[in-house]
Amino acid sequence: MEVTLPASNQELASQIGTVRELVSRNLSRLQSEGMLKIEGRSVVISDLKALEAELRSADYLLLCVIDGVPLQPVLITHGIHVL
Repeated sequence: MEVTLPASNQELASQIGTVRELVSRNLSRLQSEGMLKIEGRSVVISDLKALEAELRSADYLLLCVIDGVPLQPVLITHGIHVL
C-alpha cells in the first residue's frame, strides 16, 4: 500500500502536538525495521502485519486520514508520535 503524506514532518508534528524531530525519528525507525519505505512524502507500507502489530502494542492511538482515505490508527507510543 502506498500513501502520500499530506504535509511536511513539521506540519504533521504541529497537527498532533509534537515536534518534527519525533515524527522524523519514528518514521525512520519504522523504515529501518522494514515496515515502511519513505521517499519524500511518499510512504510505502512494506510490512503491514508488523505495522499492525506495532499499532496494537501502542500506548495511544490516533485516527489518521490521508488523501481523504481513513487509515488504521497512528501509533503514539513511548512519548513519541508516529505517523
